[in-house]
Amino acid sequence: MYRDGEASPHACTRRTLIHTSLGLGAGATLAVVGLPGCSVERSGDGGPQRVQKSDVPVGGGALAGWYVVTQPTAGTFHAYYAACPHAGVKVNRIEGQEIICDSHGARFSTDNGAVLKGPTKKSLTPAPFTTDGDVLVISMPKETE
Repeated sequence: MYRDGEASPHACTRRTLIHTSLGLGAGATLAVVGLPGCSVERSGDGGPQRVQKSDVPVGGGALAGWYVVTQPTAGTFHAYYAACPHAGVKVNRIEGQEIICDSHGARFSTDNGAVLKGPTKKSLTPAPFTTDGDVLVISMPKETE
């Protein structure tokens, strides 16, 4: 109330408050639903990926599309599907002997794909590969949980 029982010219009526609250709530809900979150954006047909052995450093690894290729010791190669088991987003870098997913901080071993740091409890999914001279030909794993 303003003076003598009059409402202030800036007062909010109950009806205005309810309508504004409902509008803001609906807008916030639509904004959250529209967020991409941790969606998986895969490109390509999932066909074989060819990687030169010389592109994979000893004691580390390299990203190749939706695959991670590692060489923990000279001449020993491993391949993994690059989807983080926590939310399916692509792991994005390799530092030393760790494969890192910056989305939620998960870290995996370049030696065997095992979890070094969560939030996930699952290892990276191994990807089958063959060798064609100096090239590794990596295939889509049968199951990518």
